[in-house]
Amino acid sequence: MGIALDVWVNIDGDCPMQSEVARNEAQLELGHSTGSLHLILDEDGLTRLVETATAALDTLRSGWPTLM
Repeated sequence: MGIALDVWVNIDGDCPMQSEVARNEAQLELGHSTGSLHLILDEDGLTRLVETATAALDTLRSGWPTLM
């Protein structure tokens, strides 16, 4: 299936984040309840998200030139 929505979100270090596991899915909430992004991921999706985020963090920390 992939993804059913295309959205841009700017997240800084002060953004509230919560997680919850229900059945066989992880539910992540980024932001406040009145203005938040909810992600629902199965185990494979969560694994890929963590791998992708880890690779991006490694690149940021390596001092890679930014586009802006």
